[in-house]
Amino acid sequence: RFTNGADSATVLALYAQTATAVLGTVEKLSYQGLPLVRGDPWCSPSRLAEALNYCQRLRHLVLRGSRLGDDEVEELVAGLEGGALPALEALHLGANRFAARGTGACCALLRRG
Repeated sequence: RFTNGADSATVLALYAQTATAVLGTVEKLSYQGLPLVRGDPWCSPSRLAEALNYCQRLRHLVLRGSRLGDDEVEELVAGLEGGALPALEALHLGANRFAARGTGACCALLRRG
């Protein structure tokens, strides 16, 4: 906890500005082999989605071997805002555990653009 809460709006705005400046220029991210576990405060699908929403120039995302099951893929997709990842060209999802539901969530993400 960095503040007493009185300046939380300012702190959140600075966080968003910093995240946009740093993540907005990234073109390739690889989380190959990093387990994305639901409920993990640092490495969950929802946390990744939160960061990916800032990645406006991301072209290649590697999530190979990240232990993504159907629930994890649905959580990741649900956390992505409309218009997220506009420059994405390649999504590497091999060696994961998801099946029909996860595939459907990925397809829905691609359809919404």
